[in-house]
Order: sequence, then structure tokens, then C-alpha cells
Amino acid sequence: MVGMQTAHIVFFSGTGGTARVAECLRRAFVARGVDVTKSELTRGAKPVPSADLLVLLYPVYAANAPQPIGEWIATLPQGNGMPVVVISVSGGGEVSPNTACRVPTNRALEAKGYHVLYEAMAVMPSNFLEGYSDALSALLLQQATPFAERIAEEVLSGKTKRIRPIGVDRLLTRLLLVEHFGSRMFGKHLKTNEHCTGCGWCADHCPRGNITLTDGRPVFGNRCVLCTRCLYGCPTKAIAPQFVKFAVLKQGFDLEAVEARTQAMTEFPPVEELMKGSGYGGVRKYLEGR
Repeated sequence: MVGMQTAHIVFFSGTGGTARVAECLRRAFVARGVDVTKSELTRGAKPVPSADLLVLLYPVYAANAPQPIGEWIATLPQGNGMPVVVISVSGGGEVSPNTACRVPTNRALEAKGYHVLYEAMAVMPSNFLEGYSDALSALLLQQATPFAERIAEEVLSGKTKRIRPIGVDRLLTRLLLVEHFGSRMFGKHLKTNEHCTGCGWCADHCPRGNITLTDGRPVFGNRCVLCTRCLYGCPTKAIAPQFVKFAVLKQGFDLEAVEARTQAMTEFPPVEELMKGSGYGGVRKYLEGR
């Protein structure tokens, strides 16, 4: 958009992937002369965008935006045509069942008078069901910068982009809203083991304020959105789920640790070797810039 001078980036992030993409976008817009502010939706924060452009980012949970996104949009004032860029972030890319993951968000924004002019999917290392190798994770982290630069360039040049979702994904997105209930049950039944030191890290870092300390032990409420930050971030790995255990990576998940292990890597195996099987189609397209 010619003449755009200010942008407000708003994001929700669980284990850090979406936060990384948000920071790359901030740098990309700043490098092009845009004054950027950035707000994280955490612990009930309700930022009000007052800029030429709103950029909204969130991780994909069960083919939808996480619950804090809808809650925040409901608090927004009328947009009066404010242009919006909506970026979803997943481990699988723009493939089924995630092609409709932005539809409810886009509709909610438009009902408030905002104009969604651009949407896209970023890919970050997977923290759910199946983890990625260090090499593939490093490539995805590196790709965040050119991805953000392309978006900033296209948006500022006036390009619009709306993606037509696969028909069945529209239905799946609605059906999978049951995850909002399931995540509350998941979080309510988290448990700590003998390794818990009562340090309070989980309570301090939960983006929903869902964890409190009672007599030096974490108590889990019913506002969990299954971001898994506490599971992977606990310094002593003392938190474990009672349900859906198979979905949590046994090896843990730490983006900073991946970067530390791979920062000296200058050569990577061919993409075909890193992503064997049909389940990587969306990741492959993303790395190829398509």
C-alpha cells in the first residue's frame, strides 16, 4: 500500500515459532521505512491497533486459530476499513486440513469492519505429534526471514492475496472447534512429578494465566489452549499430560536449543532426504517459496 507509514503487529505464540515469524515481519517492515509496534496476546492483553496496517499472527491449533485470537477480536472497536494481513503458522504448511484455518478469523475481522487484504501460511518446526530433524528445523527457521521480506514487499507494493480453502476443510474447521473444550480438559489434568521444584516458571510463563502456585506446587485451571509452553519449557521437565500423551514430543521442543546446535551448519542434505513421504508437501512448497 503506497504511503503506508505505520503497522501494528499482534500475535499469539505458544512455544515461540509464531513469535519468531512476528519478529521477522517487524524487521522486514522496518527495513522498508514503516514504523512498527508489536504486541503479544498474553494474560488477557487487549491491544488496540492504531496504525495504517494491522498484521495478525497465530499458530494453527486443530485447523483453527487458538481461542485467544477470537476473544481478542471480539473486544476490538470497529475497524472502519483498516487493512489487515493475517498470517497463520503451522508445522505442515498450506495443506489440508489447514487451508481453512484463517476463514473464521477473517470473517470475524470483516464483521468488525476490517479489510483482510492479504493472508499466508508460515511453517515452523513441528512441536506436535511428530518432531522434525535439526537440519529441517534449521532450514525452516532460516526461511522465516525471506518469507517475511516477501510479504512486506508485496503488501507495501499494493498486492492483495486471499487463498481459496479446500471445501472439506471449511467443514473440518468447524467440527474441530471441539478442540477448545478438549484443550481445557487437557490443561486441567496436567500433572507434576517428583522433579517439580516449585520454581514457578510455568505460572510465570503461561500466556493464559492458567497456572498458579499453591503451597509451592502448580495448580492447573480450565483456561488452557494447549499451547504446550509449560510442558516443553519446564526447567526440570516435571509437567506431563494425562490425556493425548502421544501428541507431545518425547524429545521435547526448544527452538533456541535447535539454533544453538545448528548455528555452525553451512550445508544441508537435499530437501528430498529431509522430507521423505507425502506428509511434507506443504513444507516442501514453503521452503521452495511457493
